[in-house]
Amino acid sequence: MGKSSGNKRKTAAPHRLSWLGGLLFLCASIIPLGLLGTFACVYLPPGRLGLGSLLGLAFPWLVLASAAIGLVYLFFFKKRCLIFFAAILLNFHNLGLLVRLPAHHGREDEAPTGPATRPSEFKIMSYNVCLFGFYARQADRNKLKDQIGTFLSVEAADILCLQEYYESKDSRFRIRETLRKAGYRHHTALLSNARYYFGNAIFSRYPIVRQDTVPGLSPLHALYADLLLPGGDTLRTYTFHLASLRFDENDKALYHELLNRPLDESVSYKAEAGKIARKVGSAARVHAEQVRLLKAHAAACPYRLIICGDMNENPISYAYHALTDGLQDAFVERGSGLGRTYDGFFPAYRIDYIFYRDAIGRMPGKTDGKIAPRLSARYFEVSDVNYSDHKPIAAVMKF
Repeated sequence: MGKSSGNKRKTAAPHRLSWLGGLLFLCASIIPLGLLGTFACVYLPPGRLGLGSLLGLAFPWLVLASAAIGLVYLFFFKKRCLIFFAAILLNFHNLGLLVRLPAHHGREDEAPTGPATRPSEFKIMSYNVCLFGFYARQADRNKLKDQIGTFLSVEAADILCLQEYYESKDSRFRIRETLRKAGYRHHTALLSNARYYFGNAIFSRYPIVRQDTVPGLSPLHALYADLLLPGGDTLRTYTFHLASLRFDENDKALYHELLNRPLDESVSYKAEAGKIARKVGSAARVHAEQVRLLKAHAAACPYRLIICGDMNENPISYAYHALTDGLQDAFVERGSGLGRTYDGFFPAYRIDYIFYRDAIGRMPGKTDGKIAPRLSARYFEVSDVNYSDHKPIAAVMKF
């Protein structure tokens, strides 16, 4: 009897460890399941709960967590670690959209100073200027406006796409004169009321031969201009500012509290967190429809085209993948690092973009003994300035 009882005691501990290990593995499996959902959500239209958008926002943390847990299992349970590394490998393309390793492309791809100088290239910049600082403190308003004006003049892009443009009709808050002196003699029509101009705007050194809005979209969300390039070719340029997530001060306060303080057990965060999730989901559905309209309009354009602006979506999203089908992302082609463009509280990711494609029917290769020209990115940059809650982005394009 004593011998039998001893055997039972000896086998009880390993059994408990096995049971505990299985429970921990079951909990840890939530991470690769989240990455599987992230992989799927970029191809599926956003649903009512906005789960795909939330997974996209959590994607970097899911990758880090999966890598850390995978390494732990590599030392103790070798076969189980494959699940965590396989989930990361499944999202390898998504990782490439978030971060680019520095690459040496040759002397011709070194950072340009000022405007593009070669006859077959141009520089385009997209910048959400946040009303040129109009809502800043009274003492900072004109300072920010002048800083942005000086920055734009020094950068000297050939094409300037601005979101959240603002200018008063009196002499108190003007910017167009600064831009005109910097060489921008052409610009799209500006939305206005009795007191000020506002919205999206395209300023250009090249003549504008046509301009209009995208059917179904407000001029606040998208507009385009056909520009006459040197040599006579036409370039269509869209600038967009997709719908805001409409976070209010309470949402921002909750976000900062969750980041900086331990959870207070006496406070229920469920209702507030649910409200944020619903806003993210609602914005994702609106963005999907806005992208559909923009994409349909661009598909009928026979010219070379560029689509740039503030998407209010990170690259791990349905809207990004829907819009980039058939387009190139200048950051992915020539950028490096994280490319983070948003300095606001949430989401602190890359949400400003420059996309492009060549003219429809133009095939790269030899034509009548000559090399057919094509549109391509030579250089991409995110400028490290903090005059707005967005960073300006610029690309030098060859054509």
